[in-house]
Amino acid sequence: MIKADGLHLLVLGSPRSGTTLLSAMLSCHPDVSLLNEELSGASLRIFSKPVQGVKLCAPHQIELEHSSTMKAKNFASGQIRKLTNVVRKAMSRPIPKGGFRKSALSIREYQQWTEQMVVLGIIRSPGQVIESIMKRGNQSRAKAEYRWRRLIEMLYELSQDGGTHTQVKIVHFDQLVRDPAGTLEKALASLGQDFDPAVMEGFQHTPQYRGRTSIDPTRAGPGLEADMRHSLLQQDPELAAKYKSLCEAAL
Repeated sequence: MIKADGLHLLVLGSPRSGTTLLSAMLSCHPDVSLLNEELSGASLRIFSKPVQGVKLCAPHQIELEHSSTMKAKNFASGQIRKLTNVVRKAMSRPIPKGGFRKSALSIREYQQWTEQMVVLGIIRSPGQVIESIMKRGNQSRAKAEYRWRRLIEMLYELSQDGGTHTQVKIVHFDQLVRDPAGTLEKALASLGQDFDPAVMEGFQHTPQYRGRTSIDPTRAGPGLEADMRHSLLQQDPELAAKYKSLCEAAL
């Protein structure tokens, strides 16, 4: 694989944190090409725009690094899928769409295959995310808490990396819904792009906002002080410090 030219963008967030809203709005910029939950690494082969990238949910779609077990599982899954597709084609049966259940590339591997990369992480109140994952995603509390926690740990670790070609920028969901224009202007500036009014229409392309005329600012959370009283953060001061640090660094 040849290293991707231009600026590569990874939009990362836990489920229910606003990744779809943020990526839909950014995708409306004329100089940004952003794939939605594409798992094969195809975003590295886009050459049509100055900024190209992919939106993925962490950690269940992408992790900081792949373990040797995950690499073997991805390889085996790919081989089985290829063989199955050959058999289905020979039997004149339709080949199902789909790819890896988890990204073929880890974040570290994306870093290896890009000359310049921005990780744009979106974070949201733990209470809102965890309860939404449980309710709308039909997941256990333990799994919901793990997904929110792991995203915070990953973004914090990336933000502490020194001497790499990767920039880490943080967007807080609350700020995005309260001041979408200002937040997007800062996010685009971090990508070397000027603000374009077209991005303000991007929310209409998301399922939750389809048919609506504006973003709902009441979806914002209770604020950092209230977040810090969440039981998960009360039980884990180190995690609480990481979350607070990311909030304070948010655009």
